[in-house]
Amino acid sequence: MNEARESILVKSLAQRLSELTPHEGRFATPLADVTLMRSDHDTEPATVFEEPAIVLALQGIKRGHLGDEVLTYGAGQGLVVSLPMSFQCDTVATRPGSPMLAIHVRINLETVRDVVTHMVDAGMPAPPAMSPRAMAVMTLDAPLLDVTRRLFTALASKVDAAVMGASLVRELHYRVLQSSAGVCLRELITWRGRVGTVLRSIECLRAQLDKDWQVADLAREASLSSSAYHAAFKDLTGQTPMQYLKTARLHRARQLLGLTSRSSAEVAFEVGYQSPSQFSRDYKRQFGVPPSQDRGTSL
Repeated sequence: MNEARESILVKSLAQRLSELTPHEGRFATPLADVTLMRSDHDTEPATVFEEPAIVLALQGIKRGHLGDEVLTYGAGQGLVVSLPMSFQCDTVATRPGSPMLAIHVRINLETVRDVVTHMVDAGMPAPPAMSPRAMAVMTLDAPLLDVTRRLFTALASKVDAAVMGASLVRELHYRVLQSSAGVCLRELITWRGRVGTVLRSIECLRAQLDKDWQVADLAREASLSSSAYHAAFKDLTGQTPMQYLKTARLHRARQLLGLTSRSSAEVAFEVGYQSPSQFSRDYKRQFGVPPSQDRGTSL
């Protein structure tokens, strides 16, 4: 498929996505791991805590700010986030009446592991030992656009989604693994690469946010020296391990506050803060509002 035909297909998919998203917002689908996104206006950079995900842009522009680096992707491009991580993102609708349209697919590590096993068994070599950042932009080539088209068709029918949805999401994982952004994703399921070792430590950290973590503890979980771990972590995520820990605690606190009526102090202690006043200061600095304002809002 040449570039002209791919451009036509992107526009066609954008039209279908526009029909599935009648107004601005995020839309759940019959598939739990698939969410549709529409933004009718430009947005200012906002901090998000993103789980491993694939985001396919079909119209407009999205940007991810990772440290000093800005990853920009627009219609016909996608973003792969291979680690649970915090970064800023914003949206450009490009022009009035032309909203940003994208599809968000949560990465399933078991699916990645199974697909990579089959790829290697079929003769595809293992990825190199070193990976770039844990975020990467890719071009939506013909196979990726084709599976996206078939996924949209399935989403229009609950029966089709129930019968074919899982296999289509699996195929989407496979096509992404074959793309230029596939290296960091493939390395997720091997402990020898930087992405895999850092992920292992992140899983331990997030399972015990209230623990008094030190870099040496996390480095031990990753089987790296403290200096090597610190460098790899910052290179991949754009944050130091301690910056990441604070951000993870604050985002978890925001979830807890939105779902419960517990006091800010109770939530602060649950996520690992020893000082409620420090928690309140960090929370307001991160989200622009005091924790009391987010209590019971189901964020």
